[in-house]
Amino acid sequence: MTETCPMHQQPTVLYDEDFFADPYQAYAALHEDGPVHRVYLTDGVPVWLVTDFEAARDALRDPRLSRRDRHAGEGLKSQVLPEPLRTGNLLVEDPPEHTRLRRFMKFAFTAKRVEAMEPWVRAHVDECLDAVVEGETDLMAALAAPLPINVIAELLGVPEEHRGKFREWADALLGDDRQAANAAGGELLMFCVELIQIKRAAPGDDLISAWLSAADEEGDALSGNELLGMIFILVVGGFDTTVGAIGNVVAALLGDPANVATLREHPDLIPAAVDELLRYDGSVHSSVRYFAMEPMEIGGTKIDTGDAVVVAIGAANQDPKHYPEPRTLDFGRDKGRNLAFGNGPHHCPGEHLARLEIHLSVEALLRRFPAIALAESSEKLAWRRSHIVRVLKRLPVVV
Repeated sequence: MTETCPMHQQPTVLYDEDFFADPYQAYAALHEDGPVHRVYLTDGVPVWLVTDFEAARDALRDPRLSRRDRHAGEGLKSQVLPEPLRTGNLLVEDPPEHTRLRRFMKFAFTAKRVEAMEPWVRAHVDECLDAVVEGETDLMAALAAPLPINVIAELLGVPEEHRGKFREWADALLGDDRQAANAAGGELLMFCVELIQIKRAAPGDDLISAWLSAADEEGDALSGNELLGMIFILVVGGFDTTVGAIGNVVAALLGDPANVATLREHPDLIPAAVDELLRYDGSVHSSVRYFAMEPMEIGGTKIDTGDAVVVAIGAANQDPKHYPEPRTLDFGRDKGRNLAFGNGPHHCPGEHLARLEIHLSVEALLRRFPAIALAESSEKLAWRRSHIVRVLKRLPVVV
């Protein structure tokens, strides 16, 4: 049976202060209403929000949905990215352009390469935790933020004195303040331009230098804008999402001492536990906007050409039809791959590295701090105001 949802249907306001405090109550209500919903984004743009697991998984790999805003209907084009980055990067391109660019990104994050990174990622984790003193500390400032900063910056060959601005830029770009996002995008773009100039003059053993000398199967190198896009997307996508994931995973784990005891006794369960914790409270809650290139249906809902579609990854991972009792942590849950790292062509190319950072963070915290606990109840924790990436403002713990 097809549910008809005409364009003149009045969208609802979903992203209010109650949502940012606890999106999971809103997701539960949406699941009762159906798989697809008409809502306003925080910038007032109406979109179709996909919350059902199967519909979300299928939408993420549906070739009829495009990231290119040339397919957007009237009034739906986004201007958050700086002008040079509105084409020619992984975030906004579709196959086959996206496929070509993804090969340049993916060679840096194969399972084998990430496995070779483990010693120095572990060293970065220990370096962060060496500075933690007995008593109360903020794990976002002590571990969750500096670890991904150092990992991404080391991959790119960014001098240490320039790493401090990464979090500020990424937070602004993925927040809900359009003016701050535009300013941060411009600053990060200029920094990337300067960094490329430095690497052209003095190549090193880093990813930017490798990209400068790399070529695709046709023998073509990355263009200037494509190289800018690779660096820009790696900083924003590889940093902020991992910051949020480390914080959310640790907060959810420490919220149940029984689960902490289980992982202390059975550290071999940590990889499965991380997967379940990412499903339970991952950092990426919404995809960027897709645009329908032709009339189609998603979850029985009619979507017109040019309509904007957003996949609610955080909601899909809470779908009670796919995950019974979704707000219960179950480290033995076996429902296949969740959507924490996306699906389809835009599946996160840095998944292996992100998982490694999260795994080693959890492992080190449990090993080094036998009595670690939240310094305040889970209900008092506060998250940044964003519907895209859920990141804790602070994570106070006692060690």
